[in-house]
Amino acid sequence: MNRLVLAVVLSLIGAHTADARCGLAKAMKSTLVSQYGEAKAATGMVGQHQLMELWANPNSGSWTVMLTSPQGVSCVVAMGNEFEAVSGVKKSEAPYIDH
Repeated sequence: MNRLVLAVVLSLIGAHTADARCGLAKAMKSTLVSQYGEAKAATGMVGQHQLMELWANPNSGSWTVMLTSPQGVSCVVAMGNEFEAVSGVKKSEAPYIDH
């Protein structure tokens, strides 16, 4: 399930990169915490060099997806509301998705 969700998020990222808002990773993360009350909810790698982070506030429902480069620049590639956490899937239970 987590891989499926990640695949959907990553497929949407391509469509939104032109609208990305970028800045230094530390400042971007600080803004998500201080202005939106979001906390890191999930991470994953995009290729070998970019970190994908999902930040969310379960109380307000806001969420943000950011990509961070090895140089420490983060770009917001998607954001929205009505965030809902789902039960975690252990690695050994994760379904295999054949591309």
